[in-house]
Amino acid sequence: MSEGIAPRGWVAGLLGLCLALSAADAAPLPNRFVLARARARLAQPWPVEARLSGEDHEAKAPLDLALSVRPAARHFEARFSDGREIDATLLLIWSRLFFEGDPSLLARDLGVDLRASHLALLGDHVCHVIGAPRGPQIYFDQDSFTPLRVWVPARGEAEGLEVEMTRWAGPPSAGRFPRRMRVRVGRRWVMTLGLDAYQAEASTSAPLTSRP
Repeated sequence: MSEGIAPRGWVAGLLGLCLALSAADAAPLPNRFVLARARARLAQPWPVEARLSGEDHEAKAPLDLALSVRPAARHFEARFSDGREIDATLLLIWSRLFFEGDPSLLARDLGVDLRASHLALLGDHVCHVIGAPRGPQIYFDQDSFTPLRVWVPARGEAEGLEVEMTRWAGPPSAGRFPRRMRVRVGRRWVMTLGLDAYQAEASTSAPLTSRP
């Protein structure tokens, strides 16, 4: 290879980064449109059972979480196998997104400023971010409208809370539920959870799909 000619892979990577940054500088979509598309993406009329496992990074201990959604009965339950209490804000985030399937309710409850928005990069995702820079924010993938990040800043004695929800595509949920979640409190990542099994009862038969 002659000097001054960059490898194709490097050029392609740089081009992709430039395109992503250009997208991040573009004008964001209207917030109401993004919330409506996200609500359609998350709508789940059927009962759901999800099982997740991971690690408590502070205690260096394994975690097992069961989520149960029963829309017709207006029932939502999140339970760790060791009986630990779940932070109220974290439970609210899970309930609004995975039970009601309505991020606009979450935005209302968290006090997200619906007049503010911008585009930002989160990993390799271009995200539509709803919320003011110093206030609560919700990140949505610009293409799929799935929620990827919820940020709640510190209030009083309560530390800031961040929830990342990624890897929506593929089994076992076929894009209906994130395959990976991480939770950060203050400056500490306190837990990571991966989706092991997901069951949606669309009829009397309720197949269980598990992570390979």
